[in-house]
Amino acid sequence: MKKFITLAIAGIISVGNCVTVGAFGIPAFDRAPLAPISFELGEVMNWQGSNSSIVTQGATDGIQALHVNIPHHSTNSNAKLVVTPANKFVWQLGINTSIAATVTNPGTELIQLRAEIVDLRTNSAMTDFSIPAGTSMDIVLDPANPGAAKTVWGNGIDTSSIRSLKFYFPETSAMKNLTDASYIIDNIRLVQPPAVSTFPTTSFEASESNWHVTGAAPITQFVVTEAPTNVFAGIIDGTSALKITIPERQSDWEKVTKLHIIPEGQVWDMGDRTMITLSVTNDNDHALQLRANIADADKNTRMVYFSIPANANKEIVIGAEQLGTPGIHSERWFYDTEGYFGKGINKHKITTLEFFIAEPEVAVMEGINNFSYTIDNIRVK
Repeated sequence: MKKFITLAIAGIISVGNCVTVGAFGIPAFDRAPLAPISFELGEVMNWQGSNSSIVTQGATDGIQALHVNIPHHSTNSNAKLVVTPANKFVWQLGINTSIAATVTNPGTELIQLRAEIVDLRTNSAMTDFSIPAGTSMDIVLDPANPGAAKTVWGNGIDTSSIRSLKFYFPETSAMKNLTDASYIIDNIRLVQPPAVSTFPTTSFEASESNWHVTGAAPITQFVVTEAPTNVFAGIIDGTSALKITIPERQSDWEKVTKLHIIPEGQVWDMGDRTMITLSVTNDNDHALQLRANIADADKNTRMVYFSIPANANKEIVIGAEQLGTPGIHSERWFYDTEGYFGKGINKHKITTLEFFIAEPEVAVMEGINNFSYTIDNIRVK
């Protein structure tokens, strides 16, 4: 009798290539890798999505993609695209394997897309991704290393028994000013982690593509000169620099203008170098405070900030003190000068480097509604 009770209350047990459920260990689910899902004609797949349609725009693998439209905000975030394995199967992720998808934002406003992995025990891992207007980007869902600014964990994910993937807008907390929004998704697939790259110099030359700007209405422009060096124009390295103009200060953090340096999914290594440096030119008649968010593959996040005098050029140094000790929290916090906050960064596994003005914080640059700055020569030394 005791043996029968033990079997009767048995949960989910992994046996060989099967996941068994129930009182007598009846094989209920077989394991299989996630085959690429590109929404092509004749492709075998299981998905459900309200207000969705097959389109050719945004297709990156094959000729079709799925356009998901959210015509109005939901109060419970039920408008989801749900992708599941075939009946009686679960997906199994290999060692150091993640799930990726290509997402296009066809609209004119920044959107925030939430992706969720759910296993057979209903544990889930959720990751938020910000996608600029009119752009496509690869999002990477990694249960072991999400690599995103905001991740909500359940009880840990069993990567050998993934039961569903969900994509939706966090409508109750984000994009509150949008009455409708949409996204195009394609090429849901398995990927291996990216190779670690050495930290390249970013000087905003024509050949560089490792940066992009997001925000409500940022005005960006290359500052070009024939002279090899023009400090007054903000050009320190090469023949161009990037000027960012913010015509109206934003009160919503989701609309803050940000310059992103490291592409999504990449990992940069500083090697034996000890500091990140960059040149910033402030052409305003008031001091400017520039901030940087830095994150690493171990989910450490750090914010550093610097003051640039009016009508001046300054070399900013993010050195050992600003980078901190990996995983150890430290802070030096003074609004009107320079400081840092958060856990120290592993300089060999940097995944995020973004620059911004703290527009919603009225205590920072108080009373100033518009501003600009020119940035150049972001490098390690």
